[in-house]
Amino acid sequence: MRKLIMILLASFIPAPGAAQDAAAQASDILHSILLPRTSQILRESGVPDEEVQSVIEAARRRRVPPQETQQVLEQTLESVREHGPVDNFGAFVQDQLAAGLRGRDLAAAIHAEHARRGIGKGKKLESKKARGKAQAEQGRLMRDQPEPMDEPARGQGRERRPAEVGDRPGARPDPAVRDRRPAGRDTVRGRRDTLPERGGGGR
Repeated sequence: MRKLIMILLASFIPAPGAAQDAAAQASDILHSILLPRTSQILRESGVPDEEVQSVIEAARRRRVPPQETQQVLEQTLESVREHGPVDNFGAFVQDQLAAGLRGRDLAAAIHAEHARRGIGKGKKLESKKARGKAQAEQGRLMRDQPEPMDEPARGQGRERRPAEVGDRPGARPDPAVRDRRPAGRDTVRGRRDTLPERGGGGR
């Protein structure tokens, strides 16, 4: 009986290799659960959604374990909080993975890239989709603006009047204007001229 119990207990104890595989699987499951949460924190910190998805998809294609992918996102989050996000971050990570960087080497490359090109602590990047919409809206507003009317050339479009006395200091009266004034008026004194009588009665 005792021997049977020992055999049954032994059957429930996994082999050393199987135990390691089970631990690795449990770790992968745990980090797979953590990935969405870390990704959301990255988005809230200013990294566009398409950049985060690009990193995760690149890691999946390269068969990077979920544990390492989680470490990549955690290092990215730390660098973003320190230096701000960088543009085209997803493409940068893809290039590093293609070059064979993993683990600490990849984390160091991510940190150096943010230190070099980060847009600043606390700042956020708009997604390419949002930037495209903003540019399209700006272009539409510019097209909807009315075209400015052409202004008349200098010296054109205005009615010119003849120069009169008093227009400019020391200016002489225009003969044409002077001839149009009522006859018999002294324009300077403002009274009728008195002409000397001719003929009879003279001395």
